[in-house]
Amino acid sequence: MEPMMTRKEAAAYLKVTICTISNMMRRGELPYSKVSNRILIRERDIQKVVDDNRSIVHDGDAGQNSPAALATGNRDCVGTLATSEHGITRHV
Repeated sequence: MEPMMTRKEAAAYLKVTICTISNMMRRGELPYSKVSNRILIRERDIQKVVDDNRSIVHDGDAGQNSPAALATGNRDCVGTLATSEHGITRHV
């Protein structure tokens, strides 16, 4: 049998919330199985999410995978990142 994870384990692995995992499942981005009352996710499907969302950002790239767009959590939003003297990066 393939290694499986619960939603909580998948969230911890991806460093996101359980709510994010549930949303990904609801949108069909993350396949899962329901066995009795347990929701299980194959480890290879978790790894596929990581692999499918890997991107390379080139200098001057203002596209959907630019640091500014990714920092906002909205791939349609492109802006500028600013780092304060205290090392805090925010979208401006």
